[in-house]
Order: sequence, then C-alpha cells, then structure tokens
Amino acid sequence: AYKCLLIDDATLIETKNLQRKVNQAVKHPEPVIRLDAPWDTDKDFFNYIDVLYDPEERTFKMWYSTMRYFGQNKDGPRKLAYATSTDGIHWEKPKLGLVEVNGSKENNYLLPEMGLFYGVTIMDPSDIAARRYKMIFTAEDAWLNVIETNWSRYHVPLCLAYSHDGIRWERPQHVNPIFRGVSDGG
Repeated sequence: AYKCLLIDDATLIETKNLQRKVNQAVKHPEPVIRLDAPWDTDKDFFNYIDVLYDPEERTFKMWYSTMRYFGQNKDGPRKLAYATSTDGIHWEKPKLGLVEVNGSKENNYLLPEMGLFYGVTIMDPSDIAARRYKMIFTAEDAWLNVIETNWSRYHVPLCLAYSHDGIRWERPQHVNPIFRGVSDGG
C-alpha cells in the first residue's frame, strides 16, 4: 500500500468525499533527548534537528546541531551530532570517534566545530548505496575563520554532501557549490 502525508493538496490529482482531519499534538511528559553526554557543556543548546526513520534498519536517526551560548546576542559555534533510536523516544548517542573535542574523540560529533553551519538531511533510497543520505548545507566562516570554508570548499555556499551511512560525508567537487554566497539563510 502506498502511504503519503497529506499536509497540503500538492500530491492529490482528484478528491471525492475527502475530509481533512488534523489530530491534536500530544506533548511527551519529558524531553526525549537532552544534552547530557559527558562531552556536552552547560553552554550548549540544540539548534537545527532532522529526524528520519530508516525502514531497512528499523531505526530513527537524528542529526542535530549543538550551539554554544556565550551570553551575546549572536550565534555561537556549532557542532553537528548524531543519535539513534528504535522507538523515537529513547535516544542513544554513539561514540563515533570522528572529531576530537578537548583531547578526546569519544563523542557523537560528525563534523568539527564551525561558526555557522546549517544542514538538512534526507534519505534517498532510489540512489546508489554510497549516496543513500544527502545533506544540503551552507557554512559561513563567521567564528573560526577558515574551518567552514575549508570543509565546504567555498565561502558561504549552498552545497551538497552525500553519505552511505549518514555519518561519514563526501562533498563532491563536480557539483559544489550549488550556489555561491547565499547569505545566512540557506
């Protein structure tokens, strides 16, 4: 059976006796994920979260940014992190060993700390396995000068990255940047 989410009528060709019903959202009594790992700091907070369900692995996957707050009225540096869950309520933060923070790689970070990094992750089962996950992202070197520019290979670009597992990302040079200089709202 084909399932689709009918938020709007864009996917409908014709309707007959269709009534839209929106159910009231129910707030879970406790936060389902917290910044409580040993590598999280008391100055970090969540920023930009994507959650996808992988039907093959029967696992929810979350990509989220943490942002450090310095008591200023501007964005602090971000780190992109990863978590998994079998039920969408209880989340695990695997130690990936990819990024060194405070002398240790025992954390769930996917990318080095960057000033302004925004990304959106999708799963594309129609593509080859090596490009199953895709990320559209932009990075701006507002805090750490060159790390973002080096990682994205351009200044304030809108770029594409892909991954076979959603953890290790490739940035193909032949398509990047998709757009150069996209400002701060990719």
